[in-house]
Amino acid sequence: MKYYIYCFSLLVVLFVSGFTVTGAEFNLKNGVIYVSENGNAGSVKINKFAAGELRKHLELISGAKIKIEPVKTLPANPGKDKLNFFVGFKIPGSKTDGDKLSCHYAIRGHNIYFWGYNRSNNDVLNYSTLRGTANAVYLFLENVFGVKWIYPGDKGIVYKKRSSIILPDKLDFSGKQKFNMTMARTYTWKAKRVKAFNKFVPAELRASDREIKEKDHEQKLWGARNRLGRWRKISYGHAFTNWWDKYGKTHPEYFGLNPYGKRGLSEKYKTRVKICVTNPDVVKQIIADWKKSGTQEYLNICENDGTMGYCRCPKCMALDTRTKDETFYDHLTDRYVYFWNKVTEQARKVRPDVKLVVYVYSYYRLPPRREKIEYPENMLIGIVPKFMDDNQKLFSEWRKAGAKHVFLRPNDLAHGPVIYRGLDKYFYDKFQASKVFKLWGADYDGYCGNRAIDFDYFMTAKMINDPDKKFEEIEDEYCSAYGNAAPAVKKFLALQRQDGKTMIKKIKGIIEKDKVQFLDSSFLGVVIARNAAKLIKNNFAEADKILKSAGSLKLSESEREKLEELIVQNQHARLTYEFFVEGNKKKAGKKNDLNNAAKRLLDFRIKNKNAVRMCWPVQYGRGVSGEKEYWAEVSWYRKNILKKHKEGNKDTVFFDSFDLPAMDGWRQRDNFVEITKEKASFDKYSIKLKSTDKKRIGISKHGVKVEPGKKYKVSFDSFLEGDVEYARLRCVASGKTLFNILNRNKGNLWTCKSKKFTVPEKVDKLTFYVYTGPSKQNASVFVDKISLKKLN
Repeated sequence: MKYYIYCFSLLVVLFVSGFTVTGAEFNLKNGVIYVSENGNAGSVKINKFAAGELRKHLELISGAKIKIEPVKTLPANPGKDKLNFFVGFKIPGSKTDGDKLSCHYAIRGHNIYFWGYNRSNNDVLNYSTLRGTANAVYLFLENVFGVKWIYPGDKGIVYKKRSSIILPDKLDFSGKQKFNMTMARTYTWKAKRVKAFNKFVPAELRASDREIKEKDHEQKLWGARNRLGRWRKISYGHAFTNWWDKYGKTHPEYFGLNPYGKRGLSEKYKTRVKICVTNPDVVKQIIADWKKSGTQEYLNICENDGTMGYCRCPKCMALDTRTKDETFYDHLTDRYVYFWNKVTEQARKVRPDVKLVVYVYSYYRLPPRREKIEYPENMLIGIVPKFMDDNQKLFSEWRKAGAKHVFLRPNDLAHGPVIYRGLDKYFYDKFQASKVFKLWGADYDGYCGNRAIDFDYFMTAKMINDPDKKFEEIEDEYCSAYGNAAPAVKKFLALQRQDGKTMIKKIKGIIEKDKVQFLDSSFLGVVIARNAAKLIKNNFAEADKILKSAGSLKLSESEREKLEELIVQNQHARLTYEFFVEGNKKKAGKKNDLNNAAKRLLDFRIKNKNAVRMCWPVQYGRGVSGEKEYWAEVSWYRKNILKKHKEGNKDTVFFDSFDLPAMDGWRQRDNFVEITKEKASFDKYSIKLKSTDKKRIGISKHGVKVEPGKKYKVSFDSFLEGDVEYARLRCVASGKTLFNILNRNKGNLWTCKSKKFTVPEKVDKLTFYVYTGPSKQNASVFVDKISLKKLN
C-alpha cells in the first residue's frame, strides 16, 4: 500500500486525531536514531541534518533525551524494546526508485526508515539543496505527530506533548514534490543587506551580527521544514547585470538606446542596463558566453528588470505593436518574444534540448499581439503577474501565444508595512487560476518575518506543496496552533480579509485617479502607507477585542504566548497606521503630530522587541517597507540618525521624476497641462507644459530649504516639440534671480542641463521656476528629473 504527500491515508489522519489504530504502542523515551554515514559527503551531511531535526522534534514532543548513533550499515539486531529510527536507510528489500523529487518513510512495527534523494553543496539549507531524507522526516512528523511550522524560529513550531505513539505493524509512505520548484523566499535577514541598512535603525533596535546570523538561519530552516526550494538546477533572474562592465566600452551597440540618443545607462544603474534586442551580435554573444560556460540545459536570458533604458532604436521600435492611444511603456512584449525566438533558434543548433528561461514581467508582461513563441518546448517562462491582473485571462492568452512550460514568479509576499492587508484569499485564488498551465514550479519573492504576513507565508508554503488543498483547510491548520483560541484567531483573520476586499476596490480607484505606476504586489506597501487613512479601516480596537476575548480560555503555555504575540502585532499595526496618517498630514502641509506618533511607535517597538520580532534594518532602510520616507520627515530622527549617515540620503534636497506620479511639491502654473506618460526621460511619467509665443511659467517650487554658503548642484531634463526654443529653470534667492539654466531644442532627443552654485550668505530658502520658451505653434514641452543636491 502506498501513500502520497497530497493524499493522506485515513490511518495517518487517525494518528493525528488520537484514535486507536491496529498496532502497538511505543514509548518515545525508548527512541534511538541510527543515521547512515554511507554515501558521498553531501548525502551524509543531509542525513545527519535530518537525524538532528528528528531528534529535536521528538525531544520537544516527549520531553526525553533521544540518542543518535552514526552507523555505516543497518544494525543486525536492533533492540526490540526500542523505537528504532533509521535515517538515510531504505527498508530492506525496497525497490523504490531514486526520483529526485521523491522521499519515503516506512514503518515496520518498532522500526521506522527514512530515505530520499540527497544533493548538497556545503550548505544544507541552500535553496537548491535536495533534502530527500530530511523531507521524509518532516512528512513523518507532520503526518504522524501533527507537527506544523507556522513561522520561523522555535516559537513557530506547533506540536502536542505526548509520551507514546501507536504505530501500525506495516506502513509504506512515498511523497513526491508536485513542482520542480516550490519557493517562498526566506532571505530577509541576508547579512549583506541587513548590515547596509542597520545604521538607519534607532540604536535600541539595531541588529547585532549574532542576531543577523541566528535570524537568517531560522528563516532558512523554516523554509526547509516546509519543503521549499528549487529541485532542478536552473539559472534565472537578471541575466545581463555584468554586461555593461564586460562589453560597455567595446560593444556599446549591444545596449538600449536611451532618450538622450546614447547607449546604456549611468554608472549608478549599470546593473539594470537593457539589451538592444534586434542586434544580431547580441544573440551571437549570448550563445558564445553560453558555450564558454558549458552549454548547460537552462540558458538564462531574463531581461534586467527596473524600468529604465529600454531600447528606442528604430529597429526595436519597429517591432512594437502599440495602438495609437498607447505610449512607449504600454506594450513592449512583441520585441522580446522576437528576441527570445532568435536566441532559441541559435541555441537549439548547439543543444536541441536547451531551455531558455525568460521573464514575462513589467512592460513585456501582456501577451504578444503579432509574435508567437516558435519553440515552446525550448522555453521556460517565469510569469510575474501584476497585482490587479486577471490571472485566468493573462495565462490563457499566453498559452494561445505558444507558452507551454511556465513557472510563477509573483511578488505577493513582498509586503513591507507591518499592517495586516487581508489579501490571503485573494492571492490564493490568483494562484488557483494558474492551473490553466501544467506549472513547472512557483517562486514567490517576499519579506519572510514580517509578522503581519505570517499566515500569508504559511498559506503559500502549503499551497505550492499541495495545489489542491482548500484555503479553509490551510487556515484551519494555521489557527489550530492557538488551541482553544483558534476560533478567535480565525475571526481576526476574517476581519482583516473583509477589509482587504474593500482595500482592493479603493486601490483600483487610486491607481486610475493618480496614475500610480503599480507593476506588482511589492508596490502595495508604499501605496498603503501614502493612502493609509483612505485604505485602512480603523478596526484595530475591534480586532483587539476579538483576540483578548480568547484570553480567558484554557490554553497551553505555547498557545497563550502565540495569542499574546498576536495581540501585540495588532497594537503594533495600529501605531504604525497612526504614524503613516500623521506623516501624510505633514507631507500635505497640514497640522500633524508626526514627531509624537513616531516616538510612541519607537517606544512600543523597544518595549515589545521580543514579541514583535521584525527585521528593523529592512523596515527603516528600504523604501518598499513604506516607512523610510516618513522617518526622514521626523525631526529628531533626521537630526540624530540621518545626518550621521550622509550616504543614506546622499544630501539630496529633492529629486522629482514625477513617477509616483505626483507634483512632489511643485505648484501648477498657467502653462502647466498635466502629469503625463506621453514622454519621459527617466521612467514613465513627466510634467507636460504648453508653450506659447511668449515665455510663460509652467511650474514653481517655493521655500526650498538650503544651508547658507554651501555648494549645491541643480539639474533638469526637457524635451521640446516643434519650434519651441528652450525650457528654462530659474532659481530665485531673496527675491532676486540667482541664475537661469536653459535647455535648447535638440530635435527628437531629451536634453539635460545642470549647474553648480553657492548659496549666498544669509540665504536659507530658494524658489525654482520652470519656464517654457516661445513657440508660434503652441507646441508642448516635457520636463522630467528635476534635482537639487548638496555637494559634499
